[in-house]
Amino acid sequence: MEDSQGVRVGSIYKKNMDKSEDITPKGGMTFRPKFFVVIGSAEYGYYIAYVLVNKSINENFIYSKELLDCQYPLRTQDYPGIFTIDPSYLNLSRIREMEVMTLLSEATYCGELIDSDLRLVMQTLKELPVLTNKEKRRYGLL
Repeated sequence: MEDSQGVRVGSIYKKNMDKSEDITPKGGMTFRPKFFVVIGSAEYGYYIAYVLVNKSINENFIYSKELLDCQYPLRTQDYPGIFTIDPSYLNLSRIREMEVMTLLSEATYCGELIDSDLRLVMQTLKELPVLTNKEKRRYGLL
């Protein structure tokens, strides 16, 4: 799926994120560089839906089997030059939104999910019990 701005589902981006995006900066910095993957667009059109990539599973936030099952591993061999930690994890438990214009002006395009990962991620998002049907419809997953 591609929207009118050329943003595709499965695209990997990197952006400096801060507390306003619910990201906690580390080491005295005011931002933290984060990878994320576009998984759809909001039903009202000018926002993309995305999930974050984490270097590891944060046990402070992933405290149940249900949330652990929402962590999708991405292997460095499939993403040379993008991910350096093997595996990195897509956190599918929370879908976030970003304005398309913010994406295009502040984020750096890094690549695409490989086809097998994209298929499994999208299927998993459709089936996850931690996401409501309302959320799934909003982002075109149902």
